[in-house]
Amino acid sequence: MSVKELFDELDKQQRGVEASLGEDCVFWKRGSDIKHARIFVQDDALSINREEDWERIATYHGEWSKRIFDLLVPYVRGLCGDREIIQHESGIR
Repeated sequence: MSVKELFDELDKQQRGVEASLGEDCVFWKRGSDIKHARIFVQDDALSINREEDWERIATYHGEWSKRIFDLLVPYVRGLCGDREIIQHESGIR
């Protein structure tokens, strides 16, 4: 399964993903004209340019990484299995 095919399958679950994570902070970028596709969260109140935000940014990344992993990985495993997930994570095509 290609990255774009996987994204399209996940996109079918967009409402459920956004209901679980919060639709105001989840962004979907298929990147039709480039190789990769992304689903990501963003907090515009945090800035890497403000040193006082750095600890909060680290906490934010840790918390959101776990939430996204717990929500999406079981679904992706159901679609393509563990072997293909490892290949995608390592950049092997």
